[in-house]
Amino acid sequence: MTIEKWLSNVYYDEYGTHIWNKENSDGGSQLVADIRGWGRLQNEFKTEEEAAKFQDEIGEFIAQAIREKLARSSSQTEISDEEIENRADEYFKKHIDDMGFYGFIDGAKWYREQLKQKQ
Repeated sequence: MTIEKWLSNVYYDEYGTHIWNKENSDGGSQLVADIRGWGRLQNEFKTEEEAAKFQDEIGEFIAQAIREKLARSSSQTEISDEEIENRADEYFKKHIDDMGFYGFIDGAKWYREQLKQKQ
């Protein structure tokens, strides 16, 4: 189990004030977090409707932040060999002679693999 797998497909359930993930081994959802603070929120706003709306906004904000973080993490490691070679070619044409070209590509591929292992 990884953090990425556990938090994949999270969503906020405004009716239960919970954050769930949609990927459970039995096909159901798994509780990830409960959005709390109702005791204070109901005293911070003039109406319960305003407090409930704010609590839902907090829950959706957190679920969205999780999804965005996971998207950034996965997109940083999904780099093809062809993309590495094309970018290296562009860079070397501007800055460096051909002698360091292949070492640069090998280093970029190595770095990509290191990023994948950290997930």
